[in-house]
Amino acid sequence: MVYCAGAKRTDRSAGQAHCIVSGRRTAAALCRIFTRTCSTNIRGKTMIRPYEETDLQACAQVYCSAFSAPPWHENWTEAIAQKRVSELMCTPMSRGFVCEENGRITAFAAGRMMTYLHGTEYVLDEFCVAYDVQGQGIGRKLMQQIRTVMRENGCRSIVLNTTKGYPSERFYERNGFVHSPDMITMYQMLQTESASEP
Repeated sequence: MVYCAGAKRTDRSAGQAHCIVSGRRTAAALCRIFTRTCSTNIRGKTMIRPYEETDLQACAQVYCSAFSAPPWHENWTEAIAQKRVSELMCTPMSRGFVCEENGRITAFAAGRMMTYLHGTEYVLDEFCVAYDVQGQGIGRKLMQQIRTVMRENGCRSIVLNTTKGYPSERFYERNGFVHSPDMITMYQMLQTESASEP
């Protein structure tokens, strides 16, 4: 599931909106080289580039900053956030992006290029902007770069889930995403919190 922290999320029991953005190119081979992934703005010292393993700690800090803030108020620790980011980025088809502002990672996105009936789609699992820099257009720039790179790599669409009625839904709509009329998000709890505690 994707949640835009700058756009926010609630607990997983809340209603979810399934969103899709359609690409304009035909699908290409899934293992196509991940090209032209760097976007720079030298004057403002902003760079959007591919995620690297050395970004793990900084991305975990962005994650904690974004989701501990309103309206989420989630209790992520840096260790758990590092585990989440690491898990998202460990598959051969994982594709991640970071936005650096003056050498500091201020946003990141993590997803996977996946084959579906109509071709390849980019499943955007996480999209986070550090709380102290939200509302400055960083998320919009990051999303633009993701769209550009995914089109160039043959993806036909970007797919994500976000919390219905939250700022994330409006953020994605402003960035070209639409609701899928025939999709819903479903889940089933297997353990209660008290049962999973040691």
